[in-house]
Amino acid sequence: MKLIFTIMSVISILPTMLCSFTSNKPNFCVNCTHFRGSLFGSKFGKCSLFPVIENVDNRDYLVDGTTKKPTVDYKYCSVVRTYDSMCGEKGKMYEEKKNDGF
Repeated sequence: MKLIFTIMSVISILPTMLCSFTSNKPNFCVNCTHFRGSLFGSKFGKCSLFPVIENVDNRDYLVDGTTKKPTVDYKYCSVVRTYDSMCGEKGKMYEEKKNDGF
């Protein structure tokens, strides 16, 4: 009887133990599909989910018909992970990179 009680206790506790181990693993930006690396190292990496579009002065268009294309840049991962409205400390927008086996 004690053996059955012990087995039932272990079976009921085991799923909660497994969930607690997997939930403590942090989501690192370098392992995310949205991470864009930098020449200066991963600390200066950017997140492609949060673009920063710079406004372009189109006054040249009125003069000679040429326009400049807006440049698209991205916010730094360190900034994105600071605000809960973006990705936050827990990495709400995190998507694991797919490993193709190469």
